[in-house]
Amino acid sequence: MDRIVYEDEYLLIYNKPAGLAVQTKKVTEPDLESEIKGYLYKKCGTAPYLGLVHRLDQPVEGLVLFAKDKKSAGALSRMINDEKMEKGYLAVVSGRPEKDEGRLSHYITRDGRTNMAAVSEEGVKGAALSELYYKVLKTGEAEGKECSLLDIRLFTGRHHQIRVQLSHMGWPILGDKKYNKDCGEGRSFPALAAYSLTFPHPLTGKKVSVRIFPENPIYGQFLVDSPADNY
Repeated sequence: MDRIVYEDEYLLIYNKPAGLAVQTKKVTEPDLESEIKGYLYKKCGTAPYLGLVHRLDQPVEGLVLFAKDKKSAGALSRMINDEKMEKGYLAVVSGRPEKDEGRLSHYITRDGRTNMAAVSEEGVKGAALSELYYKVLKTGEAEGKECSLLDIRLFTGRHHQIRVQLSHMGWPILGDKKYNKDCGEGRSFPALAAYSLTFPHPLTGKKVSVRIFPENPIYGQFLVDSPADNY
């Protein structure tokens, strides 16, 4: 399990590759939750408790947090609700926002039949307020068009929220076949990565802070080798 980036008696943080489902009901399809349970069973010799604290879309790469006991799971869930857990995302989008940073607020509905979401009006049945903060880190050219590297912080956790809101603003994520109508066939996964996770440890209160460098090669056009040199 060389993709585990943090583990102690209470927590486990895994760097999920793009394309791997966090959970699935398909018996023949691998998923991260089953892999972690298998790892913990071999390590401990007993059926483990494993609490999924937050989700990550299957085509999106990055950090996923698990709790190893119910008390930690509850504490971490409360941190998310109280906005005490900071999750950072990087996205490479088409175009350049007019403002270098800002807060986006939209109402989003989900269509379970198509597994897609869309921006809608307030008051529409099922519409949920969705908010995020973005900051332009760099701009450049990729795939023959002007593109921007965005650092994103979520205030809410809606279905496909980042992908939907950025597309609605006219900044679709490169490689996102669901929400980028100009997406070519050459790129398999969207250029979106959950790259950082910061929160107080549920037992000790000490700060846990983890960062990873995204694997999608598109980031090589915007980032240097050390993440600390970029964000």
